[in-house]
Amino acid sequence: MNRSVEIVEAGFLTSVQDLGRFGSQHLGFGVGGAIDARSLILANYLVGNGSMLAGLEATVRGPKLRFLGDMAIAVVGANPTVVCNGVATDANQTLFMRPGDELTIPAMGGARTYVAVGGGLDVEMVLGSRATDLVAGIGGLAGRQLRAGDVIPIGTRPVERRLRVRPSWQPIALPRVHAAFSPGPQGDRFPGDALQTLIGSVYSVTPDSNRMGLRLSGPAITREGRQVLSEGQPGGAIEVPQGGHPIILLAGRQTVGGYPKIGVVGQRSLSDLGQALPGTEITFEPLSIAELSADTGRWRAVLDNPSSVTELI
Repeated sequence: MNRSVEIVEAGFLTSVQDLGRFGSQHLGFGVGGAIDARSLILANYLVGNGSMLAGLEATVRGPKLRFLGDMAIAVVGANPTVVCNGVATDANQTLFMRPGDELTIPAMGGARTYVAVGGGLDVEMVLGSRATDLVAGIGGLAGRQLRAGDVIPIGTRPVERRLRVRPSWQPIALPRVHAAFSPGPQGDRFPGDALQTLIGSVYSVTPDSNRMGLRLSGPAITREGRQVLSEGQPGGAIEVPQGGHPIILLAGRQTVGGYPKIGVVGQRSLSDLGQALPGTEITFEPLSIAELSADTGRWRAVLDNPSSVTELI
C-alpha cells in the first residue's frame, strides 16, 4: 500500500506548505510558504527530512488525520500536546504512526501548528514549490485549503531520527512579541519623530490580519509625501498606509506594493509573529543593518544544516 495521509476533519484552515515559491515574483506569483518557517523546519528535522520538504500548516484549530501506512511524523508549533488514537501525547518530538492511526490537533494557544511526515508530502511541484497559494490557486492540492476526504501521498521514506525538542521551547502565542527590525528603506517619507513613535509604542494585532500580513492598531505613524512607486515586497516589511497604522508583511504577501516602508523585521522575529493571534501586543526593537544581516546569515545556515535550527529557538 502506498503511504499517504487522509484528512478526516480539515480544521479551520489547513494547507500544504513548504518554505515558499522563489524566483517567480516577476510573473506575479508570491513567495508564500509557511508563515512560521522555523516550526516547519524543526518538524522536518525531527523526521529526518531536508528543510525544503512540504508539510501541513494548520491555523487556529487543527485537523484530524488518519495515517495510511507506517511513517514518522512530528508536530511543532502552537500545540504543546496532540491527541493520538484518543490519548494526549506531547508534541515537539518524533512520533511513529501505524496504518489506521489517527491524530487530532486541537484548538491552539497560538496561530499555527505544522505537521511533517518522513519523506514529505508528495504533491505536484509548481514553479519549484509545493506550497499552496490560496490567492493564485496553485500548489498543494489544486491550490486550495484541505477538506475532509483529501488523501495526500507521502514521498520516499528517509532515515528517521528521534529527538525531543527542548521542553522550554513552546512557541505558543505570547501576550507580547518583540519584533526586531532594521529601519528603512523609505525613511525619507517619514518625519523625524515617526521612528520613535514606532519604537516607543505598543501595537495590537487586529482580527483582519491574515497570511498576507499582520494589521496593527495603535498610535498612528505620520507620513510625508505621496506613496512610492510600486516595488517588490520583502518578507517582514513594515508598511505604513495612509491611515498610519502599520502592516507587517508575512509569507503570503503580494509581490509588489506602493506603501512606504519604515522598516523590515528580521527572520527570527517573523517566525515569532507567525504565532500572533488577534489581540497579541507587538513592540519594535531597532537593529542595525549589520545585526539584521547577521540574523539573515544564521537563518540561511539553518537551510543548509537543519540541525542548527535548535540554535534559533
